[in-house]
Amino acid sequence: AVEKQFYTDADLTIGSKINVWGREVTICDMDEFTAYHYKSKFNVDKPTPIHYKQTEAAKTEREVPPYNGWGSEEDSRANCLKLIAQAPKRDFIKFMKKDRQGLDSHVLRYFARLDTNRPIDMDRTFIISFFLSDDTISVFEPEKRNSGIVHGKFIERSKIKKPSGEYYAAEDLHVGAVVNFRSHQFLITDADEYALSYAEKHQFPEAAVERIMGEIAKNIPEVNELMEETEIPLELFVKFLESYCQLTRHAMLTIARKVRLPEGT
Repeated sequence: AVEKQFYTDADLTIGSKINVWGREVTICDMDEFTAYHYKSKFNVDKPTPIHYKQTEAAKTEREVPPYNGWGSEEDSRANCLKLIAQAPKRDFIKFMKKDRQGLDSHVLRYFARLDTNRPIDMDRTFIISFFLSDDTISVFEPEKRNSGIVHGKFIERSKIKKPSGEYYAAEDLHVGAVVNFRSHQFLITDADEYALSYAEKHQFPEAAVERIMGEIAKNIPEVNELMEETEIPLELFVKFLESYCQLTRHAMLTIARKVRLPEGT
């Protein structure tokens, strides 16, 4: 028969090394009860504990590897922070408030094109969707016959960072803005009615009428008289704002929506 030997209390003392399932473990310290036991049974004083904890100065800051593009960045970061990966926590309250509710989709959709001089890419059009429930963005390329380009999903729905390192927010997307999504530069050319109305209702910087009118009034004090019950062609109105005020296309569109325009302009 194979004789089995087990560790006893005589084998365990500060500084001794034991084998635990193939791993060598060093005993560094003991509590007061264990020290009293060794003193009364073996007449051995408590040895000097072995220092094993790192000092604050010796601790190294955990480095998170750069995002490699697989999955979401939050999910990849969670895999690096804990031994057993856990899904990143979502703002559930915000998700419930900003999820689709009847006809209120809480999705802002913009039309865009690639900001490039390459002839093959200049005519490509895209639909950028911003989901208010979790601040994620997706990009879809509609089908264009005989273009030779595969249509469909262009960028998977996910949070996207700006070149500065911050995540894109709803206020960052507006008509005329140039955005950088995963090294692709888009120029936003238009927005749907829901996106325009939502921006005006929630006073986005480029859709706040009072702020825009204040900027115009700084350069042209007489603009308020011009706007009162005046019908002017849209093209002339845009040239007027471009000539005297440094306004974005979205700001000009917001003002145009508030001005009575004759039909067909």
